[in-house]
Amino acid sequence: MTPPQEPPRYPPKPRPGDRVAVVSPSSGLPELFPLPFDLGLARLQGQFHLEPVEYPTTRKMGSSPRERAEDLHAAFADPTVKAVIASIGGDDRAGRGLDLAPARGRRAGRGRVDGSQRRITVTY
Repeated sequence: MTPPQEPPRYPPKPRPGDRVAVVSPSSGLPELFPLPFDLGLARLQGQFHLEPVEYPTTRKMGSSPRERAEDLHAAFADPTVKAVIASIGGDDRAGRGLDLAPARGRRAGRGRVDGSQRRITVTY
């Protein structure tokens, strides 16, 4: 007999005024293509009234997998961040450096919304 499953639990949706992390787990393409990235930030602020928080590698081409992993873990570990959004994407596999960052940022016991447009399931 299969044990009963708990219903899925979802973190609360970001609300106006909330801080949302914007990270580039695969590549710092916002450095090369700032216009669509800046339009996205403007929409987060103007339409959704959220406060985007960029990390050191968000706009940095050539960052190492370790640096990107540290930013991603820092975003999930920050108690003031209510959601994590991946930027434009890139050409480097997002999970390549996940084991490089300290485990303290992986799961801090708080739910986070991942609002990425691209699938980055390897980061979960």
